[in-house]
Amino acid sequence: MKKYNKLLFFLSIFFIISSINAHHNLQAEFGSFDSPLSYVEGVIIASRWGNPHVGISIEITGGDLPIGEKWQLQGHVPGAMEGAYGFSRDEFSVGASMKAYVYPNLRGLPVAHPRAMGLINGQLRSSQRYRDYQDLANEAVIIDGVFVDSGIRAVCNLNGGSPNLAGAPTVRKLSELGYLDNDGRLVGVEINC
Repeated sequence: MKKYNKLLFFLSIFFIISSINAHHNLQAEFGSFDSPLSYVEGVIIASRWGNPHVGISIEITGGDLPIGEKWQLQGHVPGAMEGAYGFSRDEFSVGASMKAYVYPNLRGLPVAHPRAMGLINGQLRSSQRYRDYQDLANEAVIIDGVFVDSGIRAVCNLNGGSPNLAGAPTVRKLSELGYLDNDGRLVGVEINC
């Protein structure tokens, strides 16, 4: 009986740890930070700003996904969306029209992680600092904090951040371009927020 209890205990711990790790692995769910993006436009049909993630449900009205489908955009935790990325729950209210570049779910579920989003007539703003780092490493032109090719405003607190999670090739390229200080933190990007 004691062996059975020990086995049950260790299996329980294993499954708890596995589910925690899987839950927080964006790249396993939506692909690497340099994965192809889909552009979507839609009307917000539900919005939830709570833990564990901000969820914005939209009905697709245009872009790369089929019109009429309902998708959920699964963002970061509310504190990151409002603090680090500068979004407000008030701007993404039910009935508002929005646009986004998203990483669709790898398993074909109608769930996506936003690379950048904004109201339909507003500025697309980044919600993925690691993609910002990769775009800089790929020598995307940035003027007044906006990537010219995509029209996405970079994260306001990009300078001073560590690009390590964007991958070693990105870090190497940023260093070669002179974007990293001696501590490996990003410097020298002109962002007016």
